[in-house]
Amino acid sequence: MSPRVPVRIPVGGPAPYEVVVGQGLDGELAGLLGGAAQAALVHPVALAGRAAAVAETLRAAGLAVLPLPVPDGEHGKTAGVASGLWESLAEGVG
Repeated sequence: MSPRVPVRIPVGGPAPYEVVVGQGLDGELAGLLGGAAQAALVHPVALAGRAAAVAETLRAAGLAVLPLPVPDGEHGKTAGVASGLWESLAEGVG
C-alpha cells in the first residue's frame, strides 16, 4: 500500500483559504491557522483524548488553546449547544 497523500482544496473568494483533508496532519495544524495566536478546539466528548493531543500540538507551536467539548452525536447539534459555544468564544482563551 502506498502512503495516503493529503488532498488540498483551494477555496476562492474575498478571503481565500485551503482545506486540507488527510491523516497524520497534526504537524501542519498551526501553519494552517494563518498566524493566529489562539484557537478554539470544538470536539465531541467521545474524542476528548484526541482533542487533548491536538491541543498540545497547537500549544507547542505557541498558540493559546480553548478546548470546547460538545455532546456526542445529534445531542451536540442544538441551538443550546451553539449558544454555549458562542458564550465560551466571547469569554476567550484567558
